[in-house]
Amino acid sequence: MDQLPSAPRAQRAVKIARVPVRCWSTGRVLVAGGVTYVNAQPYPIEETNGLAALFDPSTLTWTSTGNMNKSRIGETMTVLSNGQVLIAGGQEFDKKLGHLVEIASAELYTP
Repeated sequence: MDQLPSAPRAQRAVKIARVPVRCWSTGRVLVAGGVTYVNAQPYPIEETNGLAALFDPSTLTWTSTGNMNKSRIGETMTVLSNGQVLIAGGQEFDKKLGHLVEIASAELYTP
C-alpha cells in the first residue's frame, strides 16, 4: 500500500492506526478513527478517537470531514453503491475498565 503524506499539524498526534478506504474512482481516501496519545500522569495512555479526514491524491491535500459519532479503532469501512461509506464495529477505549472493548454500532459517511 502506498504511504499517505503527513496529516495536518493538528492531527499529527494521532497515530496511524486507521483503516484507509479508496472510496471513489477519483482516488480520494477516507481515513477515520484511530488512536490518540494522551500524556496523562502518572502514565501516558492511548485513547480511541473519532477523527475523520479525506485525502485527495490529485492535490496531496487533507480535508477534515468532522468527527464520527463514536470513537473507534479497527472498524470496517464499506463503500456502498450510492457512494456512501458504511463504518461499522471496531473497538473503543473504556476509561472505567482501562482497556479496549468491542462496539456494536454503525454510521454512514456521505461525501
